[in-house]
Amino acid sequence: MITHGNTTVVLDIGPDIGEQLIKTRTKSVDAFFVTHAHDDHISGILDLHKVSAFADIPVTVFAEQTVWSYIDDVFPWVEVNRCDVSPQDQVSVGPLTVEPFRIEHSEQFPEVGYSITDGQATAVYAPDVYSIKARIA
Repeated sequence: MITHGNTTVVLDIGPDIGEQLIKTRTKSVDAFFVTHAHDDHISGILDLHKVSAFADIPVTVFAEQTVWSYIDDVFPWVEVNRCDVSPQDQVSVGPLTVEPFRIEHSEQFPEVGYSITDGQATAVYAPDVYSIKARIA
């Protein structure tokens, strides 16, 4: 999770995302970014679906098309604001710029890492990585 002023982004949506948000007393999240389609990185989308569908709170999730295809196969009823993202895209969320980059994890599940910057400082998130060929930050 990265917070800058009133802007919060969360990287990956593991099965304990609800617990994590409660423990950190996070009241709102501007965007969620998913790295790849492994359950330990996306299964928390079920909790986000509940918030979006039943509490009528908008939930925005950025992921590659391969992730959305997997979610459609496994959780076809999930409703969130879906945003496609690809390596080298730049996504602005408040004062933050989030840029996905390709990393290698497995052929079956392509993966991206994320570089997040506010223009002064940069954080990089690259879980489950085998190798990185991209230039980061």
